[in-house]
Amino acid sequence: MIEYAKWIFTIFFMLVWHIALAESHVGVVERIQGNAQVVYADGSDAIAIEDEIYKGDKITTQKDTELVIRMIDGTVLAMRPNTQITLTDFKFNRKNSKKDNMLVKLLKGGMRIVTGAIGKKNPKKVKFKTPTATIGIRGTDFELSVIEAGGAASAGTYNKVYYGATYLENAQGKRVEVMPNQVAYSPIEQLKIAHQFGLLDQAPPPEVFQNGSYDQVLESLQQETMRYLNEDATNMPNKPESKQNVPQKLLRGNAPTGHLPGGEMMNGKFPGVEIPNYYKNSVPDASGFGQ
Repeated sequence: MIEYAKWIFTIFFMLVWHIALAESHVGVVERIQGNAQVVYADGSDAIAIEDEIYKGDKITTQKDTELVIRMIDGTVLAMRPNTQITLTDFKFNRKNSKKDNMLVKLLKGGMRIVTGAIGKKNPKKVKFKTPTATIGIRGTDFELSVIEAGGAASAGTYNKVYYGATYLENAQGKRVEVMPNQVAYSPIEQLKIAHQFGLLDQAPPPEVFQNGSYDQVLESLQQETMRYLNEDATNMPNKPESKQNVPQKLLRGNAPTGHLPGGEMMNGKFPGVEIPNYYKNSVPDASGFGQ
């Protein structure tokens, strides 16, 4: 009997230990058009709508593919076709923003970014890296593109700002501030850095920045998340009086415990009418996120 009890205790301890080590997801796939793949620590898989994204994931879009990821802090990443990124680091703590951190590597292709809560409260902790540059933000809507050699545009990193501001810094420590409607460039060839690095005085070739099919919804996705983050989750009703009060795009997904009448989700990956619980489960505290 004693040996059996020890065996049960050992199994229970191992289960709790593995649960403690498991990391929560840091984002959710909001939109996808075409084919994309995620590579993680022990495998790879095709990406579908509502898939959870984790720190360390390497995500690749194929030709004619667009993908939108909404991070738990409200940051929205819109990946263009033939793009590859790695979510190198992501920490979001609503109670203590000093622990926040976000690092995304753009290995090839392009992406548009609308920054969220981390960029608002702790912008110095948000960084994007490319093969030729590091990009810092000031609370921003901006676009990055990594162009390879052989096209009409010079190879290197391009950074365009729509709103807010960024800075572009190369490996030699040279930095340039980028304001709205400006484009900065960091060449890939070392010999061209001295006279080509900096703000462009004319628009780059059309191949550098591509218009995305979902660009019009990026800001609304970010604002929607910020609104929920700023509300007191403990005072939110479990479900609204009317389904019309909930954005239609949130009433979606495969909830592991099923659906409520009318299509509302409960306890799902991105739980629609109970969306504050999603953020409560993803970060240490449900309150304390100020302006």
